[in-house]
Amino acid sequence: MTNSELLDAQWDIDFGTAKSMRYHAYRRSFWEMLDNWTKCLVVFSGTAVLVSIIGEKSLAATVFAFVVAFLSAIDVVLGFSTRARTHDTLYRQFCRLQAEISSVIAPTEDPLVPWRRRRLEIELEEPTTLDWLERRSAFEESKARGVEPRASWVLKWWQTLFSQLAMWPQITFAKPPQKR
Repeated sequence: MTNSELLDAQWDIDFGTAKSMRYHAYRRSFWEMLDNWTKCLVVFSGTAVLVSIIGEKSLAATVFAFVVAFLSAIDVVLGFSTRARTHDTLYRQFCRLQAEISSVIAPTEDPLVPWRRRRLEIELEEPTTLDWLERRSAFEESKARGVEPRASWVLKWWQTLFSQLAMWPQITFAKPPQKR
């Protein structure tokens, strides 16, 4: 490989790793926020239920009891704190790889293969990737590096807003074939 090809290969691995760090930082923050809000709402609602039970049974007690049960069930099923820890672990693994890549100024072919292998090994541990959040992370990383982002990385404001919530399908509207 030429020196230019080596630098390009290192840049590609470096960019992908940095993008993944952004992605997992977003996912970790998202799950931590849900975990914290759920705990706060459960404590608030649980306190309201206790006050209502001690006083008199009311509609408020029933509503707050439902809120406690619902939030607790969602937390048990989705495991907010467990998911936050998973993304924190992945973020840290990508940071270690990033530090290793950054320590090499003039790459040779020797570290490229282990870096690619290590990145793929970390990606094996990833839960399902959210496309919009992946593209959002790539867009932000390209802007941070002063590189023109690909058109496919540019999201509408509402796609950015909902990028944490689900695996959204990629919808493209192709022109139907023309009759001849």
